[in-house]
Amino acid sequence: MLPQTLNTNQRCYGTVVCQPGSSVSPESFAQLSKRGWQVGGTFEQSGDVISVKSGSRNISAAVKLTEPTPHFLTGLHAPGLTGEDIRRLEGATSAVAVALDGQSNNVLRDRKTLLEILRDVAASVSGVAIDDACHRAWTMDELDEELAHDAELDIEQLYVVHGVYDDNAPRRNADGRVGVDWAHTHGLAELGAFDFDILRMHPDCQSGEAFRAIATMILYGEIAPDSKGVTFAHPGRPVDFVPAVDFHAGAKPADAAFRHLDEFHTENRSVVCEPVRKRLFGKPRPTPSKYFESATPDNSVVRYSKDATGLAAKRAQDSLPSLRPWVELSEELGLGCLVKLGYETDSDPSAREYLWFIAEKVTGSHIVATLINRPYDVGHLAEGQRGEHDLERLADWTVITPFGHGSPRSPGPLILCKRHIDELRSAASEAAADQPHN
Repeated sequence: MLPQTLNTNQRCYGTVVCQPGSSVSPESFAQLSKRGWQVGGTFEQSGDVISVKSGSRNISAAVKLTEPTPHFLTGLHAPGLTGEDIRRLEGATSAVAVALDGQSNNVLRDRKTLLEILRDVAASVSGVAIDDACHRAWTMDELDEELAHDAELDIEQLYVVHGVYDDNAPRRNADGRVGVDWAHTHGLAELGAFDFDILRMHPDCQSGEAFRAIATMILYGEIAPDSKGVTFAHPGRPVDFVPAVDFHAGAKPADAAFRHLDEFHTENRSVVCEPVRKRLFGKPRPTPSKYFESATPDNSVVRYSKDATGLAAKRAQDSLPSLRPWVELSEELGLGCLVKLGYETDSDPSAREYLWFIAEKVTGSHIVATLINRPYDVGHLAEGQRGEHDLERLADWTVITPFGHGSPRSPGPLILCKRHIDELRSAASEAAADQPHN
């Protein structure tokens, strides 16, 4: 079930920044027309607006010829862009702004539809698509990967995380890696919720899943801007959420100095803190959470509600087209394809225990896989057991590659595998040749 923050018809905004030298013309919308969209009007000068409609889906959007906003690259979250890509964009003089009317009472679906329009326009002008709500750039490879299946967007794709540290005096751990002074989200407030900050983050803190868990709890209304005693991981420690203004008013100056109190980082934003302790004299001081100041324990597990787990499972199942080819190529390329499946527990058939398996083959409705966990409360399964499982049990999947872990939420490593597939084949062949033969 969608939370109220996502179960709404919210207007979606995006921008395509054209590469310098590219221009927008009627041909820029040819691909949209081929896919059944009706394009009305033409561009002649900046400010002109045309309409884009899909009658079969009752979707409409306004598309405006414009110019990139000043300093549009500032704060842009662009994990797929290289330094060279960004340097080329610095000279951009034209852009296309898209405003899509929400129609599905589902922000995850409507933001995916926005990407469809942005992708076809970006392809025609060699441009970069930007989701304006969270200021996240999508490369053509990322758009193609996302649009290769019909899954709704993941919650993680609705926000971005910025990491800030002091170049002049970076905090380092024992092996010299730099910790993040101020990690913070953008995009949750635009959904009617609030963003959050984490200060003094250890370089070995595996924060990605924790960020996603906290963001999900915020969107589902489980956390308010001033919530106290929140636990999002086990083993873990409770945390308090302190509105940014209150944090700056009460924190030690040294702690407050880690973040900025400006127009972009004040309203609808909280800082994750230690549970407030009463002082003998004076008001309690908010202190940054210590959970993120150390390496994440190997056995740490973040918590999700039943609804949030179901939403992620739907994304995993609907994005199977992205997993299937890698399962087929896993042995040849030396990749590890894992799937998480949910099984009814013996003590409570209405509950699920989620277990990881090595995927070997995906058919129309089943997956052949070998269990790599030891079940706690599923007596008919055992570690190392191989069998056929119903794909309706699929809750998540991941592909272990030399470039990192690809998943329904993180396609980057899979995109890199496609780019370097010949090198992967060569490396796997050499590794196999080096293995001793009986």
